Amino acid sequence: MSPIVTGAVTVVGAGDIGTHLLPHLARMWGVRHVTVIDRDRYAEKNLTSQNITRRDVGKRKAMVQASRLRRINPALDVAAIADAVENVALGRLRGDVLLACLDSRAARRAVNLAAWRLGVPWIDAGVHGEQLLARGNGYLPGPGQPCL
Repeated sequence: MSPIVTGAVTVVGAGDIGTHLLPHLARMWGVRHVTVIDRDRYAEKNLTSQNITRRDVGKRKAMVQASRLRRINPALDVAAIADAVENVALGRLRGDVLLACLDSRAARRAVNLAAWRLGVPWIDAGVHGEQLLARGNGYLPGPGQPCL
């Protein structure tokens, strides 16, 4: 049986969903490269909902998660980009799949546009903890296909 995801995965957002998703990717057979993109730093309030420790507070989310992935799987090729996805060159977003774990509509639109330009499938996930709401949508760019 072949894996669903092979090769390169780009994850945009290392917060509520991203911190829980990324360690699984590091352990997934067939994933050889992960790019982590997030412009923010961890704050004290993130300790209750994100898979981080107190020593991560104040540090760049992308860098913390990249380091974590390397500890989990030293053979994994990991790139960290500490910037808004809107500022990232299209080529840096290239992968076999884009995973968006975002809390910004503008960032989601930027990922959607990148996915369509690259012809790469993307999965958009979001949570709203106070309302006990979670959602996920998948998009496969192509003629006649829906987009964000």
